[in-house]
Amino acid sequence: MARLIEFKNDNWQRNLHDYIYDIICPESDKNKRKNIFLTGGNSIKSFYNFWGKQKSFKDFKKIDFYFSDERLVKFNSNQSNYHMILTTLFKAGIPNDCKLHRIEVEKYNSYDAAKHYSSIIPRQIDLMIFSLGIDGHIASLFPYSENLQEKDRLFLPSKSNFHKFERVTASLALIKKANNSLIIVKGKEKKQIMM
Repeated sequence: MARLIEFKNDNWQRNLHDYIYDIICPESDKNKRKNIFLTGGNSIKSFYNFWGKQKSFKDFKKIDFYFSDERLVKFNSNQSNYHMILTTLFKAGIPNDCKLHRIEVEKYNSYDAAKHYSSIIPRQIDLMIFSLGIDGHIASLFPYSENLQEKDRLFLPSKSNFHKFERVTASLALIKKANNSLIIVKGKEKKQIMM
């Protein structure tokens, strides 16, 4: 079931933090290993900076972090989602007993990187976090792309005439399997896209 949750006040980062924590750390199954798929993009940076500083984040245990998409750039490029997440969310390091599984775009072409990443992701997905692009894309699923029709593959090569870099992205088929998905929409111009 899809739900739209709007955080109206200036404390949206704290509210989002609490919402994610309730999904990932319910009292009933604290000892179970969980997974979170992280997004890139400018909209999410300030939240990652906030979230990574929280004691509750630093105390996370048994969480596997994955990526919803990545550009085919070097891992230390300013255009890399991996680099952005390392320097914001994981600036103080990866919490104990947690793992970060990156998409290895330097080792493969986009097709093989997508195939390899598909082979290492979990069968059950606890949470996927996305942000909405100015053109309406989430992950690297661009409006009107043939990738939106994919029904079998979990990760795909992706490109757009309006974006500079080739990418690897989660498919809609994978996104539909997630137990929970959050799309962060920040800014008035993006609110128009949602309507």
